Amino acid sequence: MKFVVCGGGTAGWVTALTIHSSNPTAHEVVVIESQKIGIIGAGEATSGLMYDLLDGSTLFNNTQTLNPNRTAFDFVDFAKKVDAVPKYALKHINWAKEKGHYWAPINGSETSRKSPDHIFNYVVAEFGPEKAYLSSVLGQSYDLGKVPPGGGYGFQFDAHKVAKFLREYVTTTTKTTHIDSVIKEVNVNSAGLVEGVVIEDGQVIDGDFFIDATGFTRLLANKIGIGWIDYKNQLLVDRAMPFIVPYKEEEKVQPVTVAEALSSGWMWRTPTGERRGCGYVYSSAFISEDEAQAEAEKIMGHPIEPIKHIKYESGRVDQFWKGNVLVVGLASSFIEPLEATSIHATIMQIFSFCQEYLSDTKERTLNPASIQKYNAKTEKMYEYYKDFTVFHYQGGREDSEFWRTIKFDKITSPAVENYIERAKSRIPGVLHFMDFWGVDALWKWTLAGLGYISREQAMNELIQFNQFEFAQAQYRAFRDDMRKAHENCKPFELKPKDFIV
Repeated sequence: MKFVVCGGGTAGWVTALTIHSSNPTAHEVVVIESQKIGIIGAGEATSGLMYDLLDGSTLFNNTQTLNPNRTAFDFVDFAKKVDAVPKYALKHINWAKEKGHYWAPINGSETSRKSPDHIFNYVVAEFGPEKAYLSSVLGQSYDLGKVPPGGGYGFQFDAHKVAKFLREYVTTTTKTTHIDSVIKEVNVNSAGLVEGVVIEDGQVIDGDFFIDATGFTRLLANKIGIGWIDYKNQLLVDRAMPFIVPYKEEEKVQPVTVAEALSSGWMWRTPTGERRGCGYVYSSAFISEDEAQAEAEKIMGHPIEPIKHIKYESGRVDQFWKGNVLVVGLASSFIEPLEATSIHATIMQIFSFCQEYLSDTKERTLNPASIQKYNAKTEKMYEYYKDFTVFHYQGGREDSEFWRTIKFDKITSPAVENYIERAKSRIPGVLHFMDFWGVDALWKWTLAGLGYISREQAMNELIQFNQFEFAQAQYRAFRDDMRKAHENCKPFELKPKDFIV
């Protein structure tokens, strides 16, 4: 089949790479991306799924068989070209009523796929909720000050440079064609299928299947009548003010994204190889643009120059696949930057499509039952990520009108309310979620960080299942294995522009 990816950026090029990686010989891929159209981002972060996609051998089990000539991905080259540093965790500051911080590794605990999660429970019982991160591989890596031996980390990079890198990488290592042009028109036939798109020189680019990666414009989605479901009643933030902060002369880079709760939202600080990308995500109902800038400057301790104030709607499309159009990236959903779910969701979405629904012909691919199942499954994923984001705001703060509104007007979701109530009797585990989207294990870092579990509760669960001694031995063996595995690994605290891998 011929795929036409409309729009580039990280989402468009990740989609092209994923389609190619799923079956390198079966499909033709064309990406229409204009260099005239900029992308959003002052620093961006990903989950470990980006590593898996670029590595090529773990995301698709059949990649090496279908594409035996593929060379190993050069992560050193990638990091240098996009100013990437690893991302092990998020540091959440002041999200709970009792001000403080907690660490949230981007991977789960060592026993997160078991129920009960006995190593997590032991660490909380023995060292307290603030040390919960020690139950994960990346948490141990951070504690040891080393780069993890087996990869699996995420990336923090310059979003503009990563889009350029992916464009060059995909067009030189695959048969993907790049057309540098603006799409002026979308041609739809009487059956509601897209037949082609008209670019600025009048040429019609036809195809069998089209990907809408046009961001907030949602060019194809709007044309074929795909609707929008907003999340404004559950997520109050609706503005983002990105800005860039240079490193100080002797400042060290750490593999952690900071998310600090402020009066009317929160601020991200994402380290890259050359500078720190920052931004204030806030609610315009509670703070003005000038007030947001003043607050950010107070936190940073110096003047800043906002790149822009971006208006957005939190929400998602009501159909992710309609006819021969699949909607991905910011065109499909925007929750907010917290927890870096956007790129992760794009990879999961296109991976699911390629592995479970894509066939060798257009006719077999456009199966009504497949479209219905895919939409239901993808809707569940985005609702799940939305609930995960909503959960972060449930720390009980009441020191500003924004936080008082969330607490006393119960700005939450039924799923989050259920999760919090459930935690009063048992620490929720993998069987509570039955999750296939890769973040179920991450809820517990927030659960511990916001004060919804205690040492006594974790100890009680270990005793209840007669697991204390077993869990203690398992944790100590895990800790010792980690110390040995990291002996020859590089330190992660380096000066700006030093490469970390």
